[in-house]
Amino acid sequence: MRLFPRRRRTSSPAAPATSFIETLESRRLLSAEITITDASGDANDKSVRIADTLVGSQRDQHFFTLKNDGDTDLEITGMDIAGVNAGDFTIETYNEGEQLLPGPNFTVAAGASIFVFPTFKPTVAGERAATVTFATNDATDGEDAITLTLLGKGTTPPPTPTAPSNVLVEAVSSSRISISWTDNANSEDGYHVYRASAANGPYSLIATLDANANGYIKDGLKAFTTYYFRVAAFNEAGDSGTSQDFDTTDAPVEAKSNNTIGTAVNMNTLTAARAFNDFVGSTDTRDYYKFKVTATTTVGISASGLGDTAGLTLYKLAGTKATAITSDREGADPGFAVINKRLTAGTYLIRVANYQDSETNYRLFVAPDAAGATRTAARDLGVPAATAKAVRDASGVSDTDDFYKFTLNGTRTVKINLTQFKADCDLELLDSTGAKIDASEEEDLTAETLTKRLVKGTYYIRVFAFEPVTDTSYRLSLGL
Repeated sequence: MRLFPRRRRTSSPAAPATSFIETLESRRLLSAEITITDASGDANDKSVRIADTLVGSQRDQHFFTLKNDGDTDLEITGMDIAGVNAGDFTIETYNEGEQLLPGPNFTVAAGASIFVFPTFKPTVAGERAATVTFATNDATDGEDAITLTLLGKGTTPPPTPTAPSNVLVEAVSSSRISISWTDNANSEDGYHVYRASAANGPYSLIATLDANANGYIKDGLKAFTTYYFRVAAFNEAGDSGTSQDFDTTDAPVEAKSNNTIGTAVNMNTLTAARAFNDFVGSTDTRDYYKFKVTATTTVGISASGLGDTAGLTLYKLAGTKATAITSDREGADPGFAVINKRLTAGTYLIRVANYQDSETNYRLFVAPDAAGATRTAARDLGVPAATAKAVRDASGVSDTDDFYKFTLNGTRTVKINLTQFKADCDLELLDSTGAKIDASEEEDLTAETLTKRLVKGTYYIRVFAFEPVTDTSYRLSLGL
């Protein structure tokens, strides 16, 4: 019995085998084979999850690669988006030359690829899904009908982040400042820094910083020029409320060309601490500075780093007439001269003068004193609240003690923080009679903090400079 009679041939036995192999090879060369990968990095190359997206905004971070690993054209037909959330997704298809391809039908040459980019734009919050379906001429492994899955989650706008606080500006040089702040936010994407040439703006964005940033340095500034800054945390919802506007007027600058009353450095209305670095000597014997106060105010003035032949004089200015009020010379307090004076509304002039030929550098510090120097004159901070109240003032050789008063309507835990000083300052908590309840006396520039459980009553805070050799501004905050 012959099971395969047709396999007998009278010709060479090799001929039929060769013909059969050639036939198989010919069929293999005519096949198309699709390979799908996606850019998400997960194990499923036919599904992508797009990152959570704010309702109304869009993301297009992933794409599918559809490659033809076969030996003839791959035909893709009917590519379309389907599903209950199909309206939240769109797709675009590009070739390897990054050209947008019209759909829904595509031809992919052997060895070539096309790229399918889904875009997610959620219309409502919550999980969203859709599918991309199409047919191919790849009959192997069930690849003639393909479904790609698109997943995403729509999110509602987060609240804007908490605004920064405790903003401090310091001059590094006459053209460079350093800005620092407290990072209060926990949902920010970063920080925006804005600048203006006037207090009311307009403000322009000058820097975008990473999340958790708490400082920025700006170069290229002009000496004797006041710049106004704002800092805001931001996220998808937008900017936080900005920090309280702050300017460079309290940052030390290199003060030059102020050798006459007419060229005096003009501080305008004195609302915050101001600092200047300069020198007087044989060729520059005197420097002048001018400021205004709009109401009766105690003003502290100090010049530190002085040689033993220099001193300070304070004048009341009326037009071009300057009337001396008081003066102080280096001597009794080696290294600095100090004036602390209660002044009525008006314009005033400060003169730093050297009385011999020797030269001396100095740092002039001028600050209004809103806190009284005794309990009787204490600045009233009212009743503490959960949101801390912060004030700024100065302490040092010209103003050794500042007192603040607050009142509790019941038993509360009070938090007091003293920060941002540039010379050692300490903190005391006093009862209504002035007796000390507690104190914070950290060394050098370490922040001072007190947390105390107190009963109903009136209390005082004393801020004082420890062995002062200069003046410094500071920030005091009180809250629950």
